[in-house]
Amino acid sequence: MVGSLGWFPLVGLWIWSMVGLSSLVVVSVTKPEKLDSLDVIV
Repeated sequence: MVGSLGWFPLVGLWIWSMVGLSSLVVVSVTKPEKLDSLDVIV
């Protein structure tokens, strides 16, 4: 079905956002000084 195909990009985007968010939290907890360079990206 075409409708079910529309879920794949959404699921992929959600997974990547969760991975990016968790990695950002890990970096902020372990190495707060590294966040200064990330401010430009975020």
